[in-house]
Amino acid sequence: MEQAAIKREGKLFKGHDAAISSLLFHPDGKHFLSGSYDDTVKLWDIANAAIVREFKGHTSWIRQVCLSPDGTQILTCSIDMTFRVWDFHSGKEEYKHTGQSSVQSVAYDPATGNILVGYENGRVSLWNLESRKEIIVYGEHMTGAIYVAVSPSGQYTAAAIHNVVHVWEKSSGEQVMRIENRARIRALHFLKNDSQILVSGEDGTVKLWNFIDKREDARFAAKNKWINGFTLAQDEQTLALVSDEWKDQKETLMTVRIYSFGNPDKPIKECYLAGGHKTSISTATFSSDLTSLLTGGNDHNIYLWQL
Repeated sequence: MEQAAIKREGKLFKGHDAAISSLLFHPDGKHFLSGSYDDTVKLWDIANAAIVREFKGHTSWIRQVCLSPDGTQILTCSIDMTFRVWDFHSGKEEYKHTGQSSVQSVAYDPATGNILVGYENGRVSLWNLESRKEIIVYGEHMTGAIYVAVSPSGQYTAAAIHNVVHVWEKSSGEQVMRIENRARIRALHFLKNDSQILVSGEDGTVKLWNFIDKREDARFAAKNKWINGFTLAQDEQTLALVSDEWKDQKETLMTVRIYSFGNPDKPIKECYLAGGHKTSISTATFSSDLTSLLTGGNDHNIYLWQL
């Protein structure tokens, strides 16, 4: 395993007035999007650490930010009980839907451009943006839909409900598998093979489940129990995850581990990051080639790290 000393050269992006809730690299590698508890979404220029555009309209915390498959729109959701669609280039709001519960999570269906929505009251539904109507409801659950996802082919949908993942066939709504995790689930990610899904939990692991054959195929461990984010490389052969440890309430130490799918028992690389955030990390994401990491903190700041 490749091991490195602590890195302290994170690049600071300062401009939000509250904790960071969502981060997303733009495919061009020159920009990223951030959502915050200050009710705004911002587009950043990486080279200049400058805000390019702001998306304003939500009246409460931003929960998630997504970019449309064609890159022309962004989709946001908030505890203000709305999800909204924005023109990426102008920043203007194109559509707003107000429901009866805060919206916890959203995801684009890459096959159709429709969106999957998870609500605090447990409702999970697929929306057609052109007709602005619900197509199908996947359930009214007992607790909120923390995270939702659509498979790359558009054949399956999934939602994390507390510590359970439900996987459905998208068109029929038939449940394919119910995955019970030991701890509350933090994130989901479908693989391109339409048979596996990655599940991150508050038990410090990312698990690879085969939902067709109904088995756990692999398990990747973080250094600490609280996983702030994970990303699968484009070739789907490596996985990066980051966990943090807030020492003495003075400095946050983050540990990045990169695993090969061929050997989930031992990371091929481990590195440590510090000297940036002064509070715990609220969210994190890696670039698709796993060479860069964005971290957002409860200190309102964003840092970019080169791995």
